Amino acid sequence: MACFAGCVAEPMEGVRSYIRPLKKQLKRGGTAMFAARKRKTEEEEVQDANEAMVTADTEEPEKLMDIPVEKLSAGKWRVHGMYEEQGLKAGLRRLDKEWEARGLFSKRASSSPKTPTAPHFVCEGLLADLVSGDRGLNDVHKSDVSSAQGDLVHLTTRHLLRLRVNNLDFAPQGDDNAAMHAFMQKLDKLLFSQLGQMSIASLFPDTDSSDLFRLGKDLTFVSAVAANIAHPSWWVCWTGYGEGKQRFYFHPENFAASLDFPHDRDGWSGVLEIDDSSRQCHHSRGKHWILDWTVSAVMHESELCGERLAPSRDVNDAAAGAGGVAIAPRLGVVTLKRIISNMHQTDTDLW
Repeated sequence: MACFAGCVAEPMEGVRSYIRPLKKQLKRGGTAMFAARKRKTEEEEVQDANEAMVTADTEEPEKLMDIPVEKLSAGKWRVHGMYEEQGLKAGLRRLDKEWEARGLFSKRASSSPKTPTAPHFVCEGLLADLVSGDRGLNDVHKSDVSSAQGDLVHLTTRHLLRLRVNNLDFAPQGDDNAAMHAFMQKLDKLLFSQLGQMSIASLFPDTDSSDLFRLGKDLTFVSAVAANIAHPSWWVCWTGYGEGKQRFYFHPENFAASLDFPHDRDGWSGVLEIDDSSRQCHHSRGKHWILDWTVSAVMHESELCGERLAPSRDVNDAAAGAGGVAIAPRLGVVTLKRIISNMHQTDTDLW
């Protein structure tokens, strides 16, 4: 009897020794399959964004780009499949079209008196040509660009907007274009900061300059998407992060802001709230973000989310350069403590 039991035990042990590595292999295979599907999804979204960018570049500059808005259900939409740079271009073009005015910038006659308060332009003629569209930045020598950079602070928001829109498809390449890069960076900083300031100057006059720059870009995105979602016409927007964040309501068509929950005169009420799941595109080594919004119509103020639903934009430069992705949402200390307190040790090996 003992001999028979031993004969049975030996084959059973052999079966177990065969099954153990097989189970591990299946687990690894399932994990690999999940990772492969995730990579494929990300690559498809990047491909869609690249195709949209190529299409946008081949179209006439005056034609506004269509923002990919997918209706999920009644009162809910998803905006995805494009780079944020494309959204900014579409938003700036829409603002420029709606704010279009004649005589945005005119050269002062040489005989006109120079008052002490009048701005002193070093390259007034060059800037006038750039704003009017008579010349593009690709036609300007880099030494002239360096001289004109200091004049940007004297331009109005509309001047800056028109200048930027006239050169949206200009992308200087190479280290020898440092002067052009500096000009474009200063132009963008002034433009988006002033757009942010325009919207909330009366609501939050002490907003930090870095928050104004980020806000200006956010409002430009909203202006682009709002062309495809008509109602409600007001959007929930935020300025700042952490304890200093402030919520307000923004009307893209009028570029106006309010602290009061809106009620439209045409009978529509409510606002549009954004759940921002945008992420860095690791295929671009952290240089680009892929836009991914879920937009929901909220009819009552009590139903609004009390937190800003957006990923962190403070990316470590070293990690970004190595292709790292940092899209963790900003969570407060209280929220983190609550999450940790609900976690329990399972003593289970995952691999």
